[in-house]
Amino acid sequence: MNVQRKPLEIQDRSHLRTGGLMDAHARTPRLKVTVRIDDNLETSRIEVHGVVSAANIRALYVVCRRVSTKLPDHEIVIDLAHARVTADAIEELRERARLSLLSSGIDASVTPCRLRIVDPPKHHQNQRDRMKAHVVYDSAYGNTKSVAEAITDALDGLQATAVPVGDFNPGVLAAGDLLVVGSPINGWRPTPKITELLSALGNGPLKGVKAAAFDTRVRMFIHGDAAKKMTHALRSGGAEIVSEPMPFYVKGTEGPLRSGEIGKATAWARALLTSAGG
Repeated sequence: MNVQRKPLEIQDRSHLRTGGLMDAHARTPRLKVTVRIDDNLETSRIEVHGVVSAANIRALYVVCRRVSTKLPDHEIVIDLAHARVTADAIEELRERARLSLLSSGIDASVTPCRLRIVDPPKHHQNQRDRMKAHVVYDSAYGNTKSVAEAITDALDGLQATAVPVGDFNPGVLAAGDLLVVGSPINGWRPTPKITELLSALGNGPLKGVKAAAFDTRVRMFIHGDAAKKMTHALRSGGAEIVSEPMPFYVKGTEGPLRSGEIGKATAWARALLTSAGG
């Protein structure tokens, strides 16, 4: 049997076009792909390792399209047996297979293609159903609250809630959950309420929880970094950090948020979802 093996590494770099700090902090996970070509069976199997999500699925389509262009008579098999796939991504792939239409990965065009999907392990598909997201925030003028709500709205498919720090009960946290903590910069650090919460969560109670932190700040040459301090505290509490600290910018002390910051919050939330494996 004539089998060719060609290892590839792909990464969707669309997030690099968003500009600003989004580029530095919200990185799309890399997919590792091996293409196995069987001329006897007229099959090209694309084995995928990593996390497949709406954020990087276009890069997978590009590889499929390259194989289909070179071997138009082959059936394309996307093998996800060793991958983690978000619910929206697996739904999209199954629909492409049902319609026998392959996206270009670059624009809206599609081409006919015999396409078959090998599903990922069940426990990966069900992970999103089990995971809850808690977006805990303190907000003085409503700017941090707006970011927290945008993040919550973008965590598609999760049981996600935005909770003021004073109403949050740490007892609801469970292993596998996602905890996002947000605060305005207050005297070069998080607010006292957020600091008190993080102190209570220190020394290990966050083991098994995935976490990230953000702050809202005025764009200045010198400023504090509340998000970095919160990230350090979350890590000290035993959490698995799934993102670099993320800043969001406001106009002046009271805001409002600068143009584009809500969109950045949405994109960051989707990157969190991918990094957390939801």
